[in-house]
Amino acid sequence: ILEEDVHAYPPSYARAQEMVNRILRINGDNQPVGKLWLSKFIKRQPRVASVIGRKLEA
Repeated sequence: ILEEDVHAYPPSYARAQEMVNRILRINGDNQPVGKLWLSKFIKRQPRVASVIGRKLEA
């Protein structure tokens, strides 16, 4: 997530959730995260909160 932001491509909520689910699958967990997981994660990680869903300036 942070790496994509460095490259001027901050992920949307949907993209961030997709990334998390992909990491879980790679690690053998095929159950996707719940609908509230991302919002709870953002509350715990303020650095990420400022990146996800941020609109790029024109």
